[in-house]
Amino acid sequence: MTGLDWVRADDRALSPVVGVLLLLALTVLLGATTASFVVGFSDQKVEDSAPTAKFSFEYQSGSGSDLVTVKHESGDTVTAEYASVVIDGASCVGGPDDPNGRYNLADEFKLPGPEMTAGMTVQIRPNTDFSGSRELCTGGGDLDLSDATVDIVWDDGGSGTTTVYHWAGP
Repeated sequence: MTGLDWVRADDRALSPVVGVLLLLALTVLLGATTASFVVGFSDQKVEDSAPTAKFSFEYQSGSGSDLVTVKHESGDTVTAEYASVVIDGASCVGGPDDPNGRYNLADEFKLPGPEMTAGMTVQIRPNTDFSGSRELCTGGGDLDLSDATVDIVWDDGGSGTTTVYHWAGP
């Protein structure tokens, strides 16, 4: 056997070893990439996605002031800190207040806890103190909601807002 025959025999044994090492490296790289995506997606909060919930709005007009009762009928529990009631087109007739604006459920309404579940209600009222209500005409006057729109809006704190439910006047 010559010196060149010996080198060729060793080269043939090296090919399967290199192939196995390359496949092993590829498997580790693919596993690490997959793990980083899985861990990254699991860091997202459940609260980030808007809830799927059904609401009903009951409008009452009487003695000069209007009242809207918003009831969570069914669906996902709504975390109050991420949800707001947005009122537009309302007025306090005979009073100085502007009732239009964005009112956070956690900060502005007197909910008994941090969440709004099916069966719970909140009320949009002129100037009375009522559990689950938001007083809009605190300086006096009658609340007129006849041309108003009321939206339940979800704000995830990052990518934007989503209107969960919409009501447009009586």
